[in-house]
Amino acid sequence: MKKEDIGGKIKKINNLMQREIEKEITKNSNLTKNQSVILDYIYSEEEKQIYQKDIEQKLLIRRSTATEILNRMEQKDLIIRKSDPLDSRKKVLTLTATGKKIAIMDIDKIDILENKIRKNLTNEEIKTLLFILDKIEKNLTNQEGGKKYA
Repeated sequence: MKKEDIGGKIKKINNLMQREIEKEITKNSNLTKNQSVILDYIYSEEEKQIYQKDIEQKLLIRRSTATEILNRMEQKDLIIRKSDPLDSRKKVLTLTATGKKIAIMDIDKIDILENKIRKNLTNEEIKTLLFILDKIEKNLTNQEGGKKYA
């Protein structure tokens, strides 16, 4: 009996999702996928302070990559970096009016994609799938000594 290729299936689904995101979100806003994810994340967590470290952990990227993405977003007038009043070395990320407007539009489109993904799945199937995906994520992060950055 042939062993199923879990990694290949996850990669295929990821590619399909990325195409949908590019088609629906990034085509009209002139943003990269990561920039869009960052806008949406800052917007959804606006009641708390978001730092670059949070972005690095959210996207599983290195500090230098995050710095490069955030610099571009600042140049596009999507975010502002302000010094943290308690530690001036840390910069709090906030959305500009333009960034907030794009994030609101993106969230609606992401909800549509999420509904498309969940179509024909029961609540129990969704719960099981999320449980399994969490286990896979832990397997992969523990495999490299807990390292979480690509």
